[in-house]
Amino acid sequence: MRKGLLIFCILLTMTFGAVLGQMAGNYKSAEYNLFERGILYLSGTSHYVGGMDLTLNSDSSFLMITCSVIDSGKWSIVNDSLYLDILTRKARSDSINSAGGDVAWLKKPYRPKVYKIIDNGFYREIYLKDEKKGKIKSVDKLIKNNMP
Repeated sequence: MRKGLLIFCILLTMTFGAVLGQMAGNYKSAEYNLFERGILYLSGTSHYVGGMDLTLNSDSSFLMITCSVIDSGKWSIVNDSLYLDILTRKARSDSINSAGGDVAWLKKPYRPKVYKIIDNGFYREIYLKDEKKGKIKSVDKLIKNNMP
């Protein structure tokens, strides 16, 4: 019984390591063609997130660079989703970082960013509030960058 449990634990560890190794890498924002934008528009999407760069490291750490912030933290996989637990966030602009505590969106607590795992990357829908338009649907798609 003990040998069976030990073998099971070893196999589980090897499988988890293989999954982490497959997910590790660099991901960039997807570029949507006109057809894809049309389909998304029909589904209620009016905005697209772009210019993002996500690096998942095999030690479960990550670095995400957007147009305004640099997030770092730990990533994990739960079922069919990627969870990015943000531990540190700083602005890409030094002048904003020097303001420190005065910038509300740089303060904790951060909620994890959750992406659905797709064939070659990750996808999420974000609902934003706009005073004039109400709720706005935006999509965020990251595709694995196969370049070295």
